[in-house]
Amino acid sequence: MKNKNKLHVAGEFTQTVDQPFVPNGSFKQTAKPESILVKLECECNDNNGNWKKSSLDITNLKDPFVINYYGSLEIDPNTTAPVRSFIPDGSYIVSARNIKVTLYAELKKRGKDYKNSTLNITNLPLSAEICNDNGDLKVVHL
Repeated sequence: MKNKNKLHVAGEFTQTVDQPFVPNGSFKQTAKPESILVKLECECNDNNGNWKKSSLDITNLKDPFVINYYGSLEIDPNTTAPVRSFIPDGSYIVSARNIKVTLYAELKKRGKDYKNSTLNITNLPLSAEICNDNGDLKVVHL
């Protein structure tokens, strides 16, 4: 089943309003569309004093409110929050630590090969632009 939140134009990925966590930039023109992923990762308290690693794919989320459900990141389906940064809003923030947001993509290198690349976008402004530097995700504009 195709993801309706992604627009495909001649094999390229184009940002939509439904993907506010996918940074702007030319990297999308040389990335395999299905490889673009934005993931929220942290350690969540499980209410028993234990810290559990948890992650959540936020690539296609729009206005999510993230919660910590006994050590697991989840979306509250009854609450929304506007996107103000790459870190989604939510109550999980008070019971989580080591919060980070990572952009993953498989990028075309000079030539025909593709390379997996990651970039920590946690503290970048939403206006940041990302490019493909021979298979590596790089910030070109803040």
